[in-house]
Amino acid sequence: MSNLTVAKTILEQLGGNKFRMMTGAKNLAGDENSLSMRIGRNSS
Repeated sequence: MSNLTVAKTILEQLGGNKFRMMTGAKNLAGDENSLSMRIGRNSS
């Protein structure tokens, strides 16, 4: 099992679930040193 402390901290600093809702971020993946995600397309 990997340590996701850094990934959780990065997401928290970005705003957590509010960030995910505003940006449409999905497919979050993290490891010991990073957090990656897909950002949704602009709908306008």
